[in-house]
Amino acid sequence: MFKSFTRSVIFIFLALVATTAYAESICSQAQMENLVKVGTPAFANDVLTSQIQSNKVFVVGEIHFYTDLKPRLDLISEYRRLAGTNACVAFELAARPVGTEVSLATLKSGIESLEANEEFKKVPSRDAVISSLKQLYDYYFPMVDYVVKLGLKARSVDHKDHFDKSQTMEERNQAMAENISSLIKNGDCSSVLFFVGKAHLSRNLDSPTRVQDLIRGLGISTVTAHLQMTKESLPDGVRSWSICPFAAKIKLSDYAVISNKSLNNDPYLFPNLIGDLTKWKDFDFSLLAP
Repeated sequence: MFKSFTRSVIFIFLALVATTAYAESICSQAQMENLVKVGTPAFANDVLTSQIQSNKVFVVGEIHFYTDLKPRLDLISEYRRLAGTNACVAFELAARPVGTEVSLATLKSGIESLEANEEFKKVPSRDAVISSLKQLYDYYFPMVDYVVKLGLKARSVDHKDHFDKSQTMEERNQAMAENISSLIKNGDCSSVLFFVGKAHLSRNLDSPTRVQDLIRGLGISTVTAHLQMTKESLPDGVRSWSICPFAAKIKLSDYAVISNKSLNNDPYLFPNLIGDLTKWKDFDFSLLAP
């Protein structure tokens, strides 16, 4: 019992030390406040505009179920303005076959066919997988609908067998990179705006190889943006902005862009997840949403 109590105290102490170190790491950077140009529309920012126009793939790291819908739709709208109608918006959804066009109908039929699959009914985790997929698709539904209304192409690029969630992070990253490369090289898309979970873009224990590095390795110019909500409503483990005391003092009236290369330190993306290696500098830019 005493040993258990001691371990608990040590764990709490380490967690506090990690959190304090993180807060000092990012919050001591007065320059970050200077980098945030309050009231300056980021979408008119030369840096962001030039990066979208000079790269074939613009990857946006988000947190499923928690990243607000408005910045996701705003990014799609801005991408449409800068990249034109032959551009595609790609999603972290199972691609059957490669580059399958995504629509509300295909998403719904995909879930229905999986639910009706007799072999899949025997899988112990079937209900949990179905529930998780429905959540993910509900998260993407309004985005896909918006993409179609703007006249852009919606494409799925995840591993073709991701429906059963049996693939490793590494296998999925490889599949997504190859699928995005195919969309561009076969002429289906002039360029791609890719929404994907931040873990796929960061060095972590599940996959030391980042998806953007794999895409670049296939000869496709790629830039990454860390979409950060300045008004976070997240589980404790994934909060990376609101943990900073100064964060609440920054009031954004519009989007702002930070070049992560300009950060003195390398703050953790998910500071309270012990053992997680993800950092802000895993991304080229941070896009701060008000």
